[in-house]
Amino acid sequence: MNNSNYIKLLHKRSTGTISSKETEALNSWLSDSSDNEGLSTIWDNAGSYKEDFQPDVKKGLANVMSFIDEEEATEVKEPKVVQMKKRRFSPFAMAAILAVLVGVGAVITWYSTTAQNSSLVATTGIGETKELLLNDGTKVSLNENSYLSYAEGLTQSHRNVKLTGEAFFDVKPDAERPFVITTSRSTVTVLGTSFNVKAYKDQPFNEVTVKTGKVRFQPKNSSTHLDLVKDETAKFDFSKKELKKVENKEQNNISWHTQKLQFVDTPLAEALEAIEKNYDVQISELPNQLSDCQFNANFDLKKQDINDVLPVIESILGVTFSKTSEGIYSITGSGCK
Repeated sequence: MNNSNYIKLLHKRSTGTISSKETEALNSWLSDSSDNEGLSTIWDNAGSYKEDFQPDVKKGLANVMSFIDEEEATEVKEPKVVQMKKRRFSPFAMAAILAVLVGVGAVITWYSTTAQNSSLVATTGIGETKELLLNDGTKVSLNENSYLSYAEGLTQSHRNVKLTGEAFFDVKPDAERPFVITTSRSTVTVLGTSFNVKAYKDQPFNEVTVKTGKVRFQPKNSSTHLDLVKDETAKFDFSKKELKKVENKEQNNISWHTQKLQFVDTPLAEALEAIEKNYDVQISELPNQLSDCQFNANFDLKKQDINDVLPVIESILGVTFSKTSEGIYSITGSGCK
């Protein structure tokens, strides 16, 4: 579960609206560290404010957002890399502190993305996706464990959003106002197109895949960039300081959004990797005699589960899958058909 969701659970506990399942999840999180327990104490103390307390929501929110926007990662500069200072507080810690500064109600308002005259925030937890329609007409699909912030009215001259995690954007065309997605490592600039941006903080790369139109992909604080068109993918590798286009034959890197898996002469190892990711299963290491197998098939993630998929592979390639435990499978075979 995303840390912001635990802040919401603290509020539900304080108002007596928390379920037994949510209580169990919250207690588990609190027991993970003394810091989490300390945040709980801060939150609970916020409830002692008088009902007539009038918080300065705008000022408090601005302070929190400034901490959230600080970079944890190393920013790429030319010709050297500069290590940025880590922020002093995580977003959920600042949210708990803000509960003392501006009151519980204001914090929950912020997290439910209804704060006025400020940035709107959308978050998703584990296994959760969310569909958004921005007021400029842009459609956003937010993948799991992701965070998106954007101005309520965007602006007259710019359309800027900030992303941590992964999202698919279908940008409303506007030649006068470019749409800019900023991550901790890179920026993506477009006028009107549809594309996917992957920028999770625990992964050593940012990746952009274009479905329609044209986008510019650029590492932060760098003059280097790539212009991408339909069906092209580019990856920026932080450790190698390398920005390059990569093969994107099947477009399965946005299968979370399309809910389709497409394999065309795909190496079996690559196909199984995509299946593992999308069906949350593990398949044992591929035997050497199967390494040259190529696979062709299409699957609908909404309609077909893993028990539908594996028999198809067996019939096409002549291999055998055996379930060794829940969610774990082994594969055997003498070769490809």
